[in-house]
Amino acid sequence: MVRAFFAIVALTSIFSNSAHADCLAPLANGAWGVRQNNGFVVNFNTTSTRDHHFSGSATTKGATGNLSGAWVVGDGKISPLVGAKTTPGVIAVAWKVYWTNGSIGSYSGELDNNGFLRGISLDETHPNSVTGIYSLTQFLRGNLNC
Repeated sequence: MVRAFFAIVALTSIFSNSAHADCLAPLANGAWGVRQNNGFVVNFNTTSTRDHHFSGSATTKGATGNLSGAWVVGDGKISPLVGAKTTPGVIAVAWKVYWTNGSIGSYSGELDNNGFLRGISLDETHPNSVTGIYSLTQFLRGNLNC
């Protein structure tokens, strides 16, 4: 089911990480993916900008879409970029996928101490479809090198 591929968020995880904001632009560059707790895998190919935003494409089991998102280093307040309260010092990420079937998937999460993204996803047209997500890519220790 396509609705299983979607996501959004209220970030309340307790992970902490002290990466510097200048090191984060590469966070969402290139190919990466997430596995949802319901078993689905969503793959992304993205390009970051220096202003904490990224965009690109998404694919999963025959479905495709375009995406846009943002990341911040949390300060304990609600972030307009990620749309949720962030954990101080933790990298928070939120993005939406506009699937070609008309559905909108909302995804969000925070990077844990090992550099993996953990969070939730949902289909905005089926808000009860919330499921956990975790990245298949290690960002901080494997990709940022800063």
